[in-house]
Amino acid sequence: MMNFQRDVVEKSRDIPVLVQFWMENCGPCKTLKPILADNHSKRPHDYELIEVNIREHPELGRKYTIQSVPVLLLFNIGQMISRVNGFIPGKNLNEWLDRELPVEYLEVK
Repeated sequence: MMNFQRDVVEKSRDIPVLVQFWMENCGPCKTLKPILADNHSKRPHDYELIEVNIREHPELGRKYTIQSVPVLLLFNIGQMISRVNGFIPGKNLNEWLDRELPVEYLEVK
């Protein structure tokens, strides 16, 4: 069972954590899921990837003011540092992560 405080907030003190908020019946969420998985498989040391079903965790939706999905939240050192609302293509995802991830976590390419 996912514990947001432990799995995201506390974990982000060791490595940035990218959280995808999604729902089962969300088409853009289904399209984004393999893009996120592929991106993470190519840069596993840059960040952790966590998925949160907003229907199973409505309290997190309220806390982070999520009004539609998908939403990506990037956490580092216990704080949310960046956010993307809606679908983001793979190229744009990489650009966003390169810009937002702390440089010490980015692998030399």
